[in-house]
Amino acid sequence: MPTADAPTRMTLTDLQTDETVEAMFNPTELQRRVAVNYAKKPVLGNSHQEHEYLQTDNMSLRFDLFFLAETPTELAKLKDSERFLESLCYSDRDPESIAQAAPPRVLVVWPRTLSIVGRVLTIDINYQRWNRFGDVTQFTATLAMEESRVRRLSKQDVRLLGALRTPQSQGKLIE
Repeated sequence: MPTADAPTRMTLTDLQTDETVEAMFNPTELQRRVAVNYAKKPVLGNSHQEHEYLQTDNMSLRFDLFFLAETPTELAKLKDSERFLESLCYSDRDPESIAQAAPPRVLVVWPRTLSIVGRVLTIDINYQRWNRFGDVTQFTATLAMEESRVRRLSKQDVRLLGALRTPQSQGKLIE
């Protein structure tokens, strides 16, 4: 829970189960990438090729989440957070449709910085510390994600919202 001295933390929500995990610490860096794809169209007699717009790739994100447990309560939260993050790479046990056979879409919210719906592409977990019983007490999870949209995103949407695709003022998700 944020205090006057601590910033609001990033959250990740599994949109199939509505389960949410709050980061123990906000990432120290967040990498966002957007790429535009063009077909190069040759024009006879021209000194260069023209670009014909194809599409814009999904915004990709890469960030590290750091977890540290110093108490039994924090250790339980650390273990649950690790299992939650890894579960975002798998589908439900008994999917009712082909769409449900895919891993879930994830809502990532870092207030005033980022708010998007995406899918986890990779998660790398680096274990750094263990207690005397062999429990992991510190790890860093590096997540690579891509935005997963169900409707077109326009230039005007990006100018208005940037990476805050779920405007709190409207209270609705822009997918």
